Amino acid sequence: MRCYTPLVLFVASILKLQSTAAITDVVDWSSGTGDGPLSQSATNDPIVGDGTANSADAEAIHASISGLIPSLSQPGDRVTLAGTVVLTGVTSSNDQFRWGLYDVNSKPDVNGWLGYFCSNGITGQGGNLRERDLGNGAGYWLGTSATILATSAPAGAPFSSATYSFTLEIERTATDDLQIGWSLTRVGSSTYNLASSFLDTEPSTFSFNRVGFLLGGSLNADQASFQDITVVYIPEPSSSVIGVFGAASLVLIRRRNVPV
Repeated sequence: MRCYTPLVLFVASILKLQSTAAITDVVDWSSGTGDGPLSQSATNDPIVGDGTANSADAEAIHASISGLIPSLSQPGDRVTLAGTVVLTGVTSSNDQFRWGLYDVNSKPDVNGWLGYFCSNGITGQGGNLRERDLGNGAGYWLGTSATILATSAPAGAPFSSATYSFTLEIERTATDDLQIGWSLTRVGSSTYNLASSFLDTEPSTFSFNRVGFLLGGSLNADQASFQDITVVYIPEPSSSVIGVFGAASLVLIRRRNVPV
């Protein structure tokens, strides 16, 4: 049977703590447009619309994660937005379902935020990754003051009423760029899949303190039921912990060389 010394167990516990992800349920949702039904807003399962015709049409919602997710200050620091949404009554339309991670940029309202958001695509038209740049002034969900960084065409079935899982992952690189990956996948036998990545060499922010979604006007959505919206922060292991691990390794090597 393998036997570990107290020192090895101590170092392992430190490494485990350092590599443990900070998982945050995104709750306390507000309407950015302010005119549609929003229920279960105190949970990470918000519902937009009440199921009647177009009641979730042209609706934007957002929630704060301020103080819960650290800034991406070190290479390897990573933040990921994930969840699922059940869309009902939607019309297949390009670039109309949008999900993003934002920095409110010290703004008191929903305008002028920084960050990134993605959108769905349809057959023959790709979904977009956009960056909210410095100097923008419009609402966080709008593309009018954001830059399209990349476009990716979906594979599989048309975008329609169904359950979809979504992700948006942002990681700081060793060269202080941001590696961004995103996906939108239909859950079930009739598949729809959009997934891509992009390296932003001129990021405008490394901090993210807000999550936001848009159900665009062309979707004509009756309802959007979100489920398990979470943000996961994974830090890069600190050099001090690596140093402790190296010291422990030297101790183990020396112990192996001691005659018995």
